[in-house]
Amino acid sequence: MSNRGDLSGQLSNPRAPLCRLADQDIGTRLGGPQEQAHPEWDIPRSTSRTARPLKPARVDALVAGYQSGRTMKELAAEFGINRRTVPAHLRRAGVPIRRGGLDHDQVADAVNLYEAGWSSGRLAEKFDVSADSVLKSLRRAGVSIRPRRGGPASKGASL
Repeated sequence: MSNRGDLSGQLSNPRAPLCRLADQDIGTRLGGPQEQAHPEWDIPRSTSRTARPLKPARVDALVAGYQSGRTMKELAAEFGINRRTVPAHLRRAGVPIRRGGLDHDQVADAVNLYEAGWSSGRLAEKFDVSADSVLKSLRRAGVSIRPRRGGPASKGASL
């Protein structure tokens, strides 16, 4: 029972025994320098990548690229920034953001091709959008979506 007091101190900080063990002078296998155990709130972390803001000239080039018709994904890859950073730069520059997906004529073509047997993946490649965008456009147009080939039936198919 006298050990109970010792256990309660260890339970409040479950890493305490490990820290004490790591701090013992036992050396390393290769004889390298010894490391001190760090409390869990002071664990060394690798340095994270810091944000590198684009210089004004690069932002101007990004805006020009977007206005010339390039996609946000292409621009993010070219400028080495996250794809979510591109629209932030565009909004700050006052550039209207293009709506993704298919336009009216593309939806009409996609409906015809889908009903002719094309897959949503093949349509996505043709129109350079995601398969989800194709399926959303087809559903909005009232097209009945086929079940996935080789996969489980869609949720709507079983109802």
